[in-house]
Amino acid sequence: MKIDKWRYGTRMQVYMRTQEEVDSYKQAAAARQMTLSQLVRTALDEYLAKAN
Repeated sequence: MKIDKWRYGTRMQVYMRTQEEVDSYKQAAAARQMTLSQLVRTALDEYLAKAN
């Protein structure tokens, strides 16, 4: 599966509309010792795996 980098950027904007949401996602990522982009990528990969 080819990963479209632009798609991640758009999804970030869709899911995280406010700075508070961004901060809460950053805290969730830090709790898993991941960066924010890794967390989103992992969540997206899991979603795609379930969808297929």
